[in-house]
Amino acid sequence: MYPDGHYPLPPPPQPRVPSPRPTFWFSTLFSLFGLIPASRDAKAAEEQGQPTGPYWVAFVGGVLANALLVVGIFAFFYLGVFGAWSDNDNAKTDTEVAADASESSSSPPATTSAAPSYESASPPTATTAQSPTYSPPAGGAPTSTGQYGEPEPAEQTYSATEGQVISLVTVGDAHLRALPDKNSASLLVIPTGASLTGLDIGGWIKVSYQGQTGYVSLAAARGEFAEPTSGGGGDAGTFVDVVISYPAFVGSAYTTTELESYGMSACDSLINGGTYEETAASLTTTTPLTYDQALAVAQVADVYLC
Repeated sequence: MYPDGHYPLPPPPQPRVPSPRPTFWFSTLFSLFGLIPASRDAKAAEEQGQPTGPYWVAFVGGVLANALLVVGIFAFFYLGVFGAWSDNDNAKTDTEVAADASESSSSPPATTSAAPSYESASPPTATTAQSPTYSPPAGGAPTSTGQYGEPEPAEQTYSATEGQVISLVTVGDAHLRALPDKNSASLLVIPTGASLTGLDIGGWIKVSYQGQTGYVSLAAARGEFAEPTSGGGGDAGTFVDVVISYPAFVGSAYTTTELESYGMSACDSLINGGTYEETAASLTTTTPLTYDQALAVAQVADVYLC
């Protein structure tokens, strides 16, 4: 009870102002769009005579929180999820690795037994092939294609007269060949003492002799090696004697019959246009001869068997 019936006056009502929290969360989710609630609530607070600073602080804090949120989401998806996908694409599962290992172990190994085995040399290629040179055995004649030391075409270059018309008298018998090549067909044999005049084309001289035009090896014409003017005719005995004198056959134990058989096989290849190197490579796949042995058989067979 209050005396005299006087009651105290109620306290004046507190002004109702909006909370800054909605501005913060709105700015956190929508970044700069939080400016809308911030300005609205700040205006309402100003009308009530309340400070407006909390709303702008909430707005700035929300914008910063939104930036951190965006960076975090980007890092999670790009570095985390996409990085894991990339690793999965590049890495094989244990099952795939095991399957690959099983497949490789079950695959038959590359067959190498068919390749010829060479004891002392690999088969020359078409661009680098060069027949080995040997000293002529006692009593044996060199062949018409250069075995027993006939110089290779690259060695038969005489720079002093190359490109000039020269004259000479043959010191030994020499073949007049259809082409400037020691493997070319012989048109005829020019005897010792024949006078020749022709153009030096680098190891060969182009001449006309007895109505035939061809090429003569300068090395043979000058007597630098003895070019045979006869051979062939199936001289099997001489073939065997000559072929076993090659260094490649030292210590070998081939019979006469075997060597003659290999020689006839070489003739078949040479008659069909095969070169010495091609014939030798073929013999190594069909006979137990090494490449050097097969090459010697092809060269000697060309003279004494074919």
